[in-house]
Amino acid sequence: MKRTTAFFLALLLIAATALAAEEAFPYHTSDWAREEVSRAAELGLIYDPYDYLWDLEGPITRGDFASNAAALVAKGFGINLEGYVFVMNYRGQAEDENFTCSAVDAAVELGILQGISAGELDLYRAITRQEAAAMLARTYRAYQSEEPDVLEPVSFTDRADIADWALEDVALMNQLGIMNGVGDGRFDPLGEYTQEQCILSLLRLYEAVPFDGAGRENPFSILEPQPGFRCTFPNSGYYVFALESEDYYIFSRIYPSQGWSNTTYDIYVIERDLSVRRYETPILKFIGFRGAEHGKPENPILSHDGTKLTYTVTLTEDAYRYDFYGETYSDLLFEKGIYTVTMDLATGEKTWTWAELGTG
Repeated sequence: MKRTTAFFLALLLIAATALAAEEAFPYHTSDWAREEVSRAAELGLIYDPYDYLWDLEGPITRGDFASNAAALVAKGFGINLEGYVFVMNYRGQAEDENFTCSAVDAAVELGILQGISAGELDLYRAITRQEAAAMLARTYRAYQSEEPDVLEPVSFTDRADIADWALEDVALMNQLGIMNGVGDGRFDPLGEYTQEQCILSLLRLYEAVPFDGAGRENPFSILEPQPGFRCTFPNSGYYVFALESEDYYIFSRIYPSQGWSNTTYDIYVIERDLSVRRYETPILKFIGFRGAEHGKPENPILSHDGTKLTYTVTLTEDAYRYDFYGETYSDLLFEKGIYTVTMDLATGEKTWTWAELGTG
């Protein structure tokens, strides 16, 4: 009996450990790619500012490939591209609500992403293998100033199928070991390239090619915090507010859940090095079968020493948990009223007070 009990306890421990590992590693990958994808994630080489990535086995678009490549070059220059894009966007939109800045813009500026016919970028089309080789080669040239003196001739059996404009780039990536064939001596230039293959290629580039600044000035402008900067975006479908202290860039933005109509809000705290931390607002409007919706943060104020953020969240109705049929099945989560939330910017810890509607 004791042996049986011990056996089942061991099975439960193994299952719990496997479940914890899955939760710690949020991506679905091929078995052969898992270790390298995990290493890329630890190094911060996966560009996913909206937490949309999950299944990495599917094809990658030209725009997403270029965004990841630009993030790698930014990392070489000591810049977190995610934080850079966020700050550039809210500062730009403070002056012009139509302003946009994206990782794709950075890729175009770096020469990684170039137009195809008539200058069209064709961002949403799945990339081909020869296009991937060309973008990787341009990433290499933005990342490294020297190339091999002599390129080995391309010896793939389907060499004749590789476009003339991609031939040198295919040779360079193959010689560096960044991008190889698909088997049977073939390169398959028009075959698809997947998200995990993109991540692995950029990881190999990062690990095999030392960054040297490419003999150029940092293409990403250094963003110094502007203490006293404060802007609200009442008509924006994206940002809610932004403000800055000596040490932090802080903003709130709308965060739509994937596949659902609920709209929620998050607080972002960006460090001087442009690394990003994201926090959900703690006051819930409800919890439903589609997930939780958090209240909208308003009236942001920084403490005098710039270490704490205070904002309000107004609930016009009591907040409950709802089932699939819209019926409540929990005790009250949050009473309607005005909540004043204080957040420690260094730790993300939050406290709040409550006041009746009309008295806050």
